[in-house]
Amino acid sequence: MKTTFISTHAIGESVRMNIMRSQERIAEAQLELSTGRHADVGVAVGGQYASLSYLRQEREEMVVLDRSNSVLSTKLGVTQDALEAMATSAQDFTAELLSAQGPSGPSVIKAQGETRMTMLKDLLNTNFDGAYMFAGTNSGQPPMEDYFANPTPASRASVEAAFLAEFGFTATDPAVETISDTDMIAFLNGAYSDLFEDPDWGTNWSSASDTKPTVRISSTETVDGAVSANDEAFRKLASVFAAATDLGTLDLNPNTFEAMAHWLAERTGQAVQDVSVVQAQVGTVEGRIADAVDRIQTQREVLDLRIGDIEGVDAFEASARVTSLLTQIETSYAVTSRIQQLSILNFL
Repeated sequence: MKTTFISTHAIGESVRMNIMRSQERIAEAQLELSTGRHADVGVAVGGQYASLSYLRQEREEMVVLDRSNSVLSTKLGVTQDALEAMATSAQDFTAELLSAQGPSGPSVIKAQGETRMTMLKDLLNTNFDGAYMFAGTNSGQPPMEDYFANPTPASRASVEAAFLAEFGFTATDPAVETISDTDMIAFLNGAYSDLFEDPDWGTNWSSASDTKPTVRISSTETVDGAVSANDEAFRKLASVFAAATDLGTLDLNPNTFEAMAHWLAERTGQAVQDVSVVQAQVGTVEGRIADAVDRIQTQREVLDLRIGDIEGVDAFEASARVTSLLTQIETSYAVTSRIQQLSILNFL
């Protein structure tokens, strides 16, 4: 026959262990109440844990895409600002060309050409978060060097060399006055324009890549994440501002200057139209990103519901468990207090 030793200590120890277990269960229930999830998801969901892991991974991909799209949207906004500044600069230059009258006209056009060439360089070298926005995939290097740098860069040297080869003297020679309007237009449409075509453009003017970086904006969709300085719009703008600066503007005879001003105005107008095309392309990408963001938000909401169905807890049930466990602990404390008051002396 086996007997069990009974004492107030043994009874109290048993109650104490029950209190500890209840406190642990309360901590779990309170955690579930605050997070809305099972305290131990793996144990609670059992065989559904693999599905839950897949859903959580898919949701994390949505979060990463959302962040990436936010950054890309900001970058494209910066690009649009630069494009708008270029278009405004070109339009203002056209206005200057149309109003360039009298003896001061050539000096005004030359000064405007210098100013706007520098502005074009600065805008094409727009940098955001360490990347050059007009460099294509070659985003670690500014696409356009300073046309007025010292020593003379390849871009300006090519213009000077082309002028010398065409007319037999430099653009600062007094003989510039003898250039006829016909000869100047032939040069502008011929050897000069060739400077802004490949391969001369890539050799002397731009270090940008024709290839644009591809960015994924959803699980099934990619877009061009930048613009290339090699676009026709920027070549035309560079050709206009360089011509106004370095093709003997100050010394041309009136007829030739007028013909050249007309050519500059026409080419600037073409450049503005080309810039608007680039703006529209960037705007299309921005629209696709906005649509992708909306779809991703919807997908995240659906995933959150599916994840909640698997790992979520009933808030009312968790609250009821907390209340019940607290009641049990209070009862255990009361029992412990009564046990501690027990003494054999009370019965002698």
